[in-house]
Amino acid sequence: MPNLQKLIDQVPVPAERPEYSGLAVDTDGNVWVSRGPSRDGGPDATDYLVFDRTGTLLGPITLP
Repeated sequence: MPNLQKLIDQVPVPAERPEYSGLAVDTDGNVWVSRGPSRDGGPDATDYLVFDRTGTLLGPITLP
């Protein structure tokens, strides 16, 4: 069986990514928009945009 990491390394990384990859609502009614894996926060980090219940952007956040 080929080495899995070698196969993964052969997959090209797209220059563009989708605007978002998931949505979640927290207990306060804030909407968390997952923008996918972080470009700057490390391999296990994810970038989010957080909006309050009125749609006002509270800010970006990167979480591990």
